[in-house]
Amino acid sequence: MKRVLTKKWVVGHSILLAVLVGLCFYSVNSYAETAQVLPQGRSRFSFVYGQTDGVSEDFTDHGERESIVQPYEVQLSSATIAKAKPEFATIVNGLNKLGLHYDASQRNNGDHGVSATANGPLIGDAFSRGYLSLDAQAHQQEYATSYQYGLTKHLTIGFMVPVKKMQVNAGASIDGLNQASDIVKQVGTPALQQINDAMQLVSTGNLQTIKDILKTQGYSDATSWSKSGVGDVVFGGRYNYVATPHDRFLSSFQMGVAAPTGALKDPSQPLTQDFGTGAWYGELANIVNYNPAQWVTLSNGTHYGKYLANHRQMRTDPDAFLPDASTQEDVVVRQGDKYSTNFGIDFHVSQGLTFNTSYEFDWQKISNYQGSKNIDYSYLSMDSNSFQEVAQAGLSLTTIPSFLKAEFPVPMGIAVNFYVPTTGKNVPIVPYGTAELDLYF
Repeated sequence: MKRVLTKKWVVGHSILLAVLVGLCFYSVNSYAETAQVLPQGRSRFSFVYGQTDGVSEDFTDHGERESIVQPYEVQLSSATIAKAKPEFATIVNGLNKLGLHYDASQRNNGDHGVSATANGPLIGDAFSRGYLSLDAQAHQQEYATSYQYGLTKHLTIGFMVPVKKMQVNAGASIDGLNQASDIVKQVGTPALQQINDAMQLVSTGNLQTIKDILKTQGYSDATSWSKSGVGDVVFGGRYNYVATPHDRFLSSFQMGVAAPTGALKDPSQPLTQDFGTGAWYGELANIVNYNPAQWVTLSNGTHYGKYLANHRQMRTDPDAFLPDASTQEDVVVRQGDKYSTNFGIDFHVSQGLTFNTSYEFDWQKISNYQGSKNIDYSYLSMDSNSFQEVAQAGLSLTTIPSFLKAEFPVPMGIAVNFYVPTTGKNVPIVPYGTAELDLYF
């Protein structure tokens, strides 16, 4: 075994198909990639553990940082409630026909700010319970196990199986002025029983009321979710087609295919997350390494990925604030192509210790949706295109030099890496870290 354990094994420590390993909302292909392949007849077993920080922000369509729940925080006004429960629009119109207005500055007088001469909107339009504030964080751990084998001296093949553990916690509160309560106190009468009942429901509304509305629309009212499962399994290989003496310059072609083995989220459970993409995915890449000196390696990886069309269950109604279960259908999804490139530097502090850093640029084109209804499905494509930049730094340690000198019994490698998104568009802001163990035999 010592005869085939060469210096090639010291330079690269990343797993063969790490470009396709997903950790929740991101990929771990931002690192100083290696173009090396395994010696013929030799194997590598790799185990990668990854963990996110709490995901609470994302980059918007304009590249600005925003809370992931901000688009769902709303004023519980008559207009918003009518979108969630269309029958409430009739109540609003009925209130407005009374010809009364609401002035919040006069709410402590005898008529609770409601009168025909008040300076303010009509009471139907002013009917508001307050502001719905949300809080949510997502966490994920991933255990990716891979195996690679040197089929020839130029070609390495392998596979990777990810197992994910996801957790989402959410909370909510209703804040602000309860204008609905003022209006109910002034105009709620037995003569307006239908209006009165609806107004009482909203004016006394709390988080349980919101949960009841979610149930009515066919959604789970859970405030937390946790589950473990297998992600998308990856198969692929790397072919080294250029190798100059002493590995001064290496260039390799890489190909991988991800099978849609990860489960997709249930449309009735808002907090659930996908364990996979739901689609067959193929990726081609070219990786170049250049060693201008013994102590440094420069690298570049350029990747192109394409999804096949797939089906998934979705609730589709462009006019509904909360589409109910009756709108659920099988939708054809054509996810946008992916492109990425990264630039990295390895500093070989010693034969066994390497410091590495890299910077990655990642793009995904807009996705398209199509169903069987006579509606415009383009609204589902909004914000489906994305871009992000990720900075990485890490350390790796290999025992191969010591093994070759019979100073260590096992040829292995250990690496830790940290990733920080620096800018982006339509992607969560997800700092994360990975730890990797490689065993050679």
